[in-house]
Amino acid sequence: MHFLLNPVPKEMGILECRIIRDRGGLSKFHPKYTLATESGVHLLSSKKRSGNKTSNYAIMMDQNANFDKDDDGYLAKLRSNFVGSEFSLFGRGLNPSKVKNKEIGQAISEVRPELGVIMYMSTLWGKKPRGPRKMQVVVPFVTPRGDVIESRPLTDDGGLMTVARSLPPRPDGPAARHPTPNPSRDTCELFHNKPPKWNDTIGAFVLNFNKRVTMASVKNFQLVGNDDPDMVFLQFGRAGKEVFTMDVRFPMSVVQAFGICLSSFDYKLCCE
Repeated sequence: MHFLLNPVPKEMGILECRIIRDRGGLSKFHPKYTLATESGVHLLSSKKRSGNKTSNYAIMMDQNANFDKDDDGYLAKLRSNFVGSEFSLFGRGLNPSKVKNKEIGQAISEVRPELGVIMYMSTLWGKKPRGPRKMQVVVPFVTPRGDVIESRPLTDDGGLMTVARSLPPRPDGPAARHPTPNPSRDTCELFHNKPPKWNDTIGAFVLNFNKRVTMASVKNFQLVGNDDPDMVFLQFGRAGKEVFTMDVRFPMSVVQAFGICLSSFDYKLCCE
């Protein structure tokens, strides 16, 4: 559990993984996603839970999980808004609405931690963009030693979500390569998708996935930080009909990376 929830160790470099999507039988509308290392070591499983007004994924340690949030193997939950433009990733703990009549210190210790927020550019009222979706990601700040500065807001729209909603849209073209100030440098880390380049030969937008991605898809992405547009911290892409690669490095954790990738799988009314 410690390895899954904490930042990928720096000395490990890039952790290469695969996600298998199972849409067979009764899983057609609620697929199961299984994450494993390239050597076949199981890491996490997830499934879209039914009976929710918006998309809701339980992230579990167990390979044959029942995806119940009360299960010992439950680690995190990914939840979207109605149109799929905002996704919140939470760790295990209480919903802020259920933490009542307690001192502030006790309330914060019991409320669920925010593990990340993923924002997609909405095009509901505008022209559909060419190329991959545009996304921005906010996760808790990690010190150089690997210590995570937790975010445990006592309201649904506090913490990392407040930061994410305050971010200006990422520009297109060459301007997207210039650093953008981090408004909360000591409390969170900011990432955005690396803008692809247009290839006239094949007539498509392309990114260099170093042969880890073999099929074009709007879901494919690479996340870079605001300081170095060429340092990729997380990349995700299709390598087969139901096979996808996920490569992640410090300061992200395996659970954070998996949650961000699950958000890419989910249908988005806002930008489809």
